[in-house]
Amino acid sequence: MRRRAPLPPPRPFPGSRGVVARYQGLEGARILLVEDEANVRETLARLLTIEGAQVKTAANGREALELVASDVFDLLLTDLDLPDVPGDIIIRHVLTLSGGRAQVIVITGSGDADMFRARRAGAQVVLLKPVDWTVLISHVRAALAAVAL
Repeated sequence: MRRRAPLPPPRPFPGSRGVVARYQGLEGARILLVEDEANVRETLARLLTIEGAQVKTAANGREALELVASDVFDLLLTDLDLPDVPGDIIIRHVLTLSGGRAQVIVITGSGDADMFRARRAGAQVVLLKPVDWTVLISHVRAALAAVAL
């Protein structure tokens, strides 16, 4: 079995004034992924883990609130329309517990009304499904860079 070459040392992000961003490759980033669609949840969790993130997943709002009560996250990546607890409630709860430090990205299948709801709750980024992976990972990196600085 072939071994992977070691990762190169982190480089500063453009515009970071020489500061090496902690999450350039997502290494060490703690992400809570809340998505009720199992295939979407599993795929995103796998891809984020490959990028180096520590990912915990929740299939519904109740699971998410339990995880938030026992752990600290740098990023909440959530659907807004969950079967039990609305995503905007989860966003507010995560932001309150983190003192506003956590970053929030919402992925929703709905339109303008949900986008407004997510923004009002405190989401920094709202994306519509289906989401292109390169667009999502770009937003994740930018959000985590904001946490690291």
